[in-house]
Amino acid sequence: MSNSKNFINVFKKHLEFVEKTKLLEYDSLYKKIICVGIIDTLSKSVYPNIRSNKSRFTKFLKKYSPSDLWNKISLAHLIKLLSLTENPKFSKLEKYAKSTLGTSDSPNEPKADYIDPDFEIVEKLWQKDVKDIKGVKLKYLKHINLFYNYRNYIVHEMRRPGGLYNDDINHNIPFYYSLLTNNDKYFWKIVYPLGFFVKICQKALNNIENYYLKNKFDPSESFDQGNYLINQLN
Repeated sequence: MSNSKNFINVFKKHLEFVEKTKLLEYDSLYKKIICVGIIDTLSKSVYPNIRSNKSRFTKFLKKYSPSDLWNKISLAHLIKLLSLTENPKFSKLEKYAKSTLGTSDSPNEPKADYIDPDFEIVEKLWQKDVKDIKGVKLKYLKHINLFYNYRNYIVHEMRRPGGLYNDDINHNIPFYYSLLTNNDKYFWKIVYPLGFFVKICQKALNNIENYYLKNKFDPSESFDQGNYLINQLN
């Protein structure tokens, strides 16, 4: 069996563990960390010279686990961002965002794939003379960037922003649900459920395996080899 096949099989087994094993505690959190580890490693195999974790991670997902979602703007984040400015020129965009997402006291769970608009649609309504609001640019609200931020929370802080609500393997589409604040006000919160992590890993593994085989690529060559933890010593 080739090195590339052995390499892929390791991560298929990790993903199989995620799909078939039920942990007594922190099931979704631990499994999401495994999925992120799969994505991080596969991305390094094809982009070993990209130093930025974010650039490597997002570039990999867009190419090897493509989704229309990545280019969409999160309406919940857009509504919150627009609430931070008093610029009246944004009133049309704010009205559009709120009417599209709906009221946050609704019992429904809007699916991000279906309800969130493409970046270009929102960009047309954005004020051209405003580069950012409170340092936040419009492109930061793309799901590809939000998902990377989510990745950082679970990897570096061992927590899942978005809470525990319906966060399981049977949900494979990111969705919004409403929360009530201490001020008795509802707001929307995005959830990237475990099933979504599994779905993008499955797609990435299939696509990257085809890439390895087609190009006779040995992914092990993208990683440090040797017995020492300082690569210059190997």
